[in-house]
Amino acid sequence: MDRGYDDNKMFLKLDELGQDYVIRLKSNRKLLYHNKWTPATQLRNRRKGKVKTSVFYKGKDHDAYLSHVKVQITASRKDIYLVLVYGITEHPMMLATNKKIESKEDVIRVARTYFSRWKIEEYFRCKKQMFQFENFRVRKLCAINALNFYITLCMAFLALISMEEETNALKVSIIKTADPIKEKVFFCYYRLAKGISGILSYAKEGVRLWFRTKRPAYRQLCFKLVA
Repeated sequence: MDRGYDDNKMFLKLDELGQDYVIRLKSNRKLLYHNKWTPATQLRNRRKGKVKTSVFYKGKDHDAYLSHVKVQITASRKDIYLVLVYGITEHPMMLATNKKIESKEDVIRVARTYFSRWKIEEYFRCKKQMFQFENFRVRKLCAINALNFYITLCMAFLALISMEEETNALKVSIIKTADPIKEKVFFCYYRLAKGISGILSYAKEGVRLWFRTKRPAYRQLCFKLVA
């Protein structure tokens, strides 16, 4: 979870529910380290990442250097781990987790768990940008939920197309219509949505006329005689 969840009430609630968490800390967070309240930034500046791994961040793979230290959080005084991520942002990221860390693999798993949220962020960004989800005019909750449902179906359709092979004729045609700048990207929902929109723009009278209507062989007026 992002820094907006760095709140004592949130930590207490998650502990009450017995829920595992990985939360990015704010710069003003203080942690109990060796029986002394210490700013998290001081712990961050004292260390350097020793565990190297690759993480996916904002559409690209990055080499990150990780370190961790056992601390206690302000809210519950329970033991947690502070995972520090160097080499990606200007200031190293500080992640708080209650997951057990006993090896390098555990540290890498915690870091990748946090960075997996960026794929979810990209999903919602595409939903808002390509389908104007924040620019709706309806105000009733039922109407908003209905709009969200249909947009989610559209996103699911994009997901199905994105999972096709690169040589799939339909996928190739859609991407060609989108005329993208880059040849290959990790998240292709944008170009697929743009390509489908470009194809449908040629339908001036709607898609109803694209399908042939089945008509009966005889259209004369008939009467059925009943004895």
